[in-house]
Amino acid sequence: MVDQRVVPFGIRAVRPLLSDPTSGEQRFQFAINGRPIFLQGANWEPVEGMTHCWDQTRALRLLDLAQQGQMNLLRVWAGGYISPAEFYDACDRRGILVRQDFIFEYGMHPTGDPAFDTTCRAEVEEIIRRLRNHPSIMLACGGNENYMGWDFDVGGEPTIGRDFFEQIIPDACARLDPGRLYDPSSPYGGRAPNWPLAGDWHDYTWRGFSHAASVPLFISERGRASAMSLACMRRFLDTEEIWPDDYDPAIRTPGQPAWPSMWQYRSVDGAWVKVGTIETFCDPRTAEDLIRVLGTAHGEYL
Repeated sequence: MVDQRVVPFGIRAVRPLLSDPTSGEQRFQFAINGRPIFLQGANWEPVEGMTHCWDQTRALRLLDLAQQGQMNLLRVWAGGYISPAEFYDACDRRGILVRQDFIFEYGMHPTGDPAFDTTCRAEVEEIIRRLRNHPSIMLACGGNENYMGWDFDVGGEPTIGRDFFEQIIPDACARLDPGRLYDPSSPYGGRAPNWPLAGDWHDYTWRGFSHAASVPLFISERGRASAMSLACMRRFLDTEEIWPDDYDPAIRTPGQPAWPSMWQYRSVDGAWVKVGTIETFCDPRTAEDLIRVLGTAHGEYL
């Protein structure tokens, strides 16, 4: 013997249920080992902030919180990266399912260039080989908001990249991990890529009316923004940045954030349009007030 490798693995049957057996209405549900289950969880994004240094203790603490919150599914988001094996091992042991995106983010990726296609195919195959023995992997997904991004930015059917998500990736999955469910992108299905009555759906209701958004089949991404704790903010903002003297949080022009300018500078792009309906709560007069109001609105949304 010149080499040996021991790989733990598990066996789990995952079957999609795409229609109601009685009414025939569309569904996006899953049966695990023959039993339909209600899935609830969160998106797993890079948890190390800007350092990108894996901290197993911190990651496992977050999984503890997910488990205590009765979560049974985590979606590994395509805008992040593939976590170390410890993450998947922990999900295996805890019985937490993983909806695994390949790392292809927003919009369609052009195909037809042999060098690019070869590189992407090698990346996909490496990810499949790395993860295929983990029973926690419920479903493999081509990427995040690929068809939806095209629909938002260009409109209509994509004119590039479809063979990437509909041929190159699924062919690799079928060859290296046969039997694993595959979805071309998230969201995907229906009259438009982000259609709540077919496949999975991303909650963009803060943009205004969304077709049939009150009864989506499966929400694979939703977001509201609220502030972190004041103690945490004090670690990277000084007192004047947190709440300038005589600061007035009144919104006097449409779309104006109620928070101070440094909150906006430190926030993700578009954060203000993702807050909840804070106008239904009291007017904030201090940083503590605003943090509480944002958190309350966030909780009301959920």
